[in-house]
Amino acid sequence: MTTLWQDILYGFRMLLKKPGFTIVAALSLGLGIGANATIFSIINATLLSDLPYPNADRLMVLWTAPLNRPGIRNSVTARNYLAWKDQNRSFQSIGGLYSFPSNLGAERDGSPAETLDGEHFSYSMWDVLGVQPWKGRVFTKDEDQDGNPAPVMILSYPFWQRRFAGDPNILGRKVLLDNQETTIIGVMPKGFDYANSTTDFWAPLGFTPQQLSSSASFLVVAGRLKPGVSMQAAQAEMDSIAHGLVTVYASNKDMGIRLEAMQGAFYQGLKQPLTVLQGAVGFVLLIACANVAGLLLARAASRRTEMAVRSSLGAGRGRIVRQLLTESVLLAIFGGILGALFAWVGLKSILASLPAGELPEVTLSGRVLAFTALVSIGTGLFFGWFRRCKPPKSIFRPRSRNPCGAAPKA
Repeated sequence: MTTLWQDILYGFRMLLKKPGFTIVAALSLGLGIGANATIFSIINATLLSDLPYPNADRLMVLWTAPLNRPGIRNSVTARNYLAWKDQNRSFQSIGGLYSFPSNLGAERDGSPAETLDGEHFSYSMWDVLGVQPWKGRVFTKDEDQDGNPAPVMILSYPFWQRRFAGDPNILGRKVLLDNQETTIIGVMPKGFDYANSTTDFWAPLGFTPQQLSSSASFLVVAGRLKPGVSMQAAQAEMDSIAHGLVTVYASNKDMGIRLEAMQGAFYQGLKQPLTVLQGAVGFVLLIACANVAGLLLARAASRRTEMAVRSSLGAGRGRIVRQLLTESVLLAIFGGILGALFAWVGLKSILASLPAGELPEVTLSGRVLAFTALVSIGTGLFFGWFRRCKPPKSIFRPRSRNPCGAAPKA
């Protein structure tokens, strides 16, 4: 341990002795590591992180899909949704929703009218997601009657803060929503949403007679599997239900049902481009490693005498290799620190350029920082290993054929 600490201190001195070289090499590594950390941050927030719902692995999205093109995902008609909900035995609950803009009227305190992003939720959708409001309650089955939904609404946390300044007495307050007096009955927790972080409020679904009789597809349908029921078993049952509905609704001809894990349904479109980007920035890091290895090899020419002296004084091959690897890892750690800073700046730039709600909250989480540290250390070991065998020219003994400059045996 003492010798390792000596190697670290000596490595610091050698890097500080050549500040220009250290800055150039650290910046090169920092750009490569930062690019990797930036893309991994987005992958971590979308493809690797669990959805913010209890037992999210049991959550499914149900799509209408053509039998001859099962990869297509279509929304669902109201009558199909109700049939799926009544006939299935695989799901603990099934819910539906659709998004719609609404107009909030001006208020007496001077708040102007504005257009809001809202979602119609079936009462059962709250059971599917398993999320409770931060204040108040969700609407009940009686408030979600077809043809006569109750004039109630639940606010998102950001909208409650923005429009009502976090008023603690918001429950029971009445506002004018689409020219109808509507009562606020709840506020959802901070960070809650369903596939769209710009939603301002939720209101009961309550199908109209026209929606119930229409063959138009407009619903997103989600379900929570019962404990012990696999996705494959649920898919087999839904296939049977879809086959039976063909004889009931002519519009269902050649149409089936496709189940998809909710995590994949939200972010499936990002998987391929993010994988390609991660591969591309991985090559950028390899190029950076090659550049730094070249700089280190060029610098090694000025250190031949030093290595030869160390070897002549009794330093074995292992000690010399360890010293070189220690310096490389220290240099990579400097690059990793810069990389984390570049990743933070890169994430801010990417998120600022995207429409609101396009991605969930993306941060340099503990997992991302651990990934950055691992990449930094691995990078240092990688290019350090390739510089370990640059043979020094001894000033006291004939040139050794030993790859790391150790003196030949007598």
